[in-house]
Amino acid sequence: MKTVINQLPNLLEHGFTEKFAKYYLDALKQEKETALFDAEYMQWAHSHGFLAEHATGYGLNESNYHEYLSDYEFYRSWPLNSWARIWVNDKLTLKHMLAGSEFEYLLPRYYYYSMPNGLRPSLDNHLPNPESLDTFIQLLKAERDLACKPNNDTMSKGFCHMEYKNDEFYINGSVVTEKDIKDFVLSHPNYVFQEYLRPSQDFSLISPLIHTLRILVINENGVDPQIVRSYLRFPSKCSGEANYVMLDGKNPDVYTLYADVDVDTGRWGDAKLIYAHKIQNAAVHPDSGGILNGHIADFDTLCTIIKNISKRFNTCEYMGFDIGITDKGFRMMEINTHPEIRGFQYFRSMYATPFIKEYFSRKLAAVDALTDTLKTSRHGIQR
Repeated sequence: MKTVINQLPNLLEHGFTEKFAKYYLDALKQEKETALFDAEYMQWAHSHGFLAEHATGYGLNESNYHEYLSDYEFYRSWPLNSWARIWVNDKLTLKHMLAGSEFEYLLPRYYYYSMPNGLRPSLDNHLPNPESLDTFIQLLKAERDLACKPNNDTMSKGFCHMEYKNDEFYINGSVVTEKDIKDFVLSHPNYVFQEYLRPSQDFSLISPLIHTLRILVINENGVDPQIVRSYLRFPSKCSGEANYVMLDGKNPDVYTLYADVDVDTGRWGDAKLIYAHKIQNAAVHPDSGGILNGHIADFDTLCTIIKNISKRFNTCEYMGFDIGITDKGFRMMEINTHPEIRGFQYFRSMYATPFIKEYFSRKLAAVDALTDTLKTSRHGIQR
């Protein structure tokens, strides 16, 4: 890969959409504003298309950087999916797309969707007068917990946990009033209010909060989906219930906890604490002491289900499934249509798998082959 020029006009000329060009440039800018990275190494990483955070985590140097899929090339490849990505890239649409199908049970129960002018009952809400805020309070009291998420968030931004216990209301662990609950609902449009998921008995020994099992699928021809990579991401005192935290130089002690998953066997381990500027192996969870390796029960069954869903959405060829292994079985939180690659490459390069390398080589060659007119037509893509 040639040294890249990280300026907006240059990125657009090389086939970026404006959305991902700005996202990439913002990430570079944030790194430059911290004193966390060695300046010379950061400049080297940026010149080769990598964020310094990722280059550090991957252990990149002049002799091996070309073996990894760079941030530059990954962002340049978006969108990998056709317009049909809108079927799965927000939670409410996905819920409706799977309603009435054999896969409906995989999704958490959805009770409400919030709009600027009030609540709308979702598919699993069968309460009388469901649009009433008083009914919402009744639901929270009955369920005891609700997960509250932006409908089309990224990186777990905006996640909230509502609780009712010991005759008191809570938001993210803080005591609030009934009025505070109602005010939250009214001030957070485009949120879904859904069943709160808890981990299975085995995974609860690691954390009482739900993890994320991400499974990456490539289904280029629409009929033969391939599960190519997987990892587990665990909650910690740093990330809280969202189990994901943005790493930056302002908080050098913050980390995200990942473990590698073997897609052929369902065995997992080789866990790592990922800091912005370093990476550490972890045999046990730093909070609970739970052992960070094991085997995902019925993993073959889960893979079959995911492949069948991929065939159902066969106009989407690149998808990351987020699964929770709960006390009620497998549950699917969402499907990502351009899932980040760092969680996979912390363990080994995407290009270490020939199938993935060939896939991205074709996609990037197709971007390179676009005419100036076609490149310009890509610039304004937003979803």
